[in-house]
Amino acid sequence: MTEAKASSIPVGAGLVKEAELWIGAQGDLLAGVETMIAGWARRQQQAYETSVRSMQRICEARNLFDLVRAQHQLFSDCLDWTVSEIRAAGSEIPSITRILVERFGDGDHGRQRDIPSANFMPDISVERAAAE
Repeated sequence: MTEAKASSIPVGAGLVKEAELWIGAQGDLLAGVETMIAGWARRQQQAYETSVRSMQRICEARNLFDLVRAQHQLFSDCLDWTVSEIRAAGSEIPSITRILVERFGDGDHGRQRDIPSANFMPDISVERAAAE
């Protein structure tokens, strides 16, 4: 294939743009996961500290009323942790998904992509073009 014909086929540029798009999406995804993990670790640390305090109250209970109150507080804290984890998942996962959709989307839902169409030479197959 002559150099003039090879330069008219934008396969290389399309592949480079797709690779850049893919690598950028991977970076966005990893950044989002890093944020999720940091938030999860912070919530787990808070849960641990609260659990330790609740267990200390249970062990230091002087009567049945104090014991029931400490257990109730521990149960309430467990429900709060569960709700915070659900809220975090409900806000962080859609946020990551939205970033990736914006990167890969097209039209009004995302950034326009200027990657050449796969049908750049509809009358010649890719194998034939490569053989020439």
